[in-house]
Amino acid sequence: MVEDGTTGFALFLACDATSLTAEALATFAQYCLDHDVFWVSTFGADCERVHDVFDEVDTKRGIEDRGVVMTTWHHDESVTDALDLFWHAFPDELKQGGPARVVLLVDRDEWLEEVRRSAADDLGP
Repeated sequence: MVEDGTTGFALFLACDATSLTAEALATFAQYCLDHDVFWVSTFGADCERVHDVFDEVDTKRGIEDRGVVMTTWHHDESVTDALDLFWHAFPDELKQGGPARVVLLVDRDEWLEEVRRSAADDLGP
């Protein structure tokens, strides 16, 4: 993890994870953790399991020097409602993990317009 808090990213992962193995999810989680993710928000089918895998991988790496990665899951909300939290959970003065926000849609084109609209509405042009 970068010590000065100027880099890193928050990840919104929207996908249907029902066919993904725990091993594949753990590999992805480890990659994100190795690259300074500070918050993961999951959405879509089986998002609770994705959330749990991120937590498990995070816990195994230890928190002494790195802290704990914040995770949330949103199985009973709209994409727009889940993204509202994602965009606004950390005000500028609390962006300790870095300012970057990454939205990853996996094979879910039906959510794309909602994500674009939410980003435009909440983040500006």
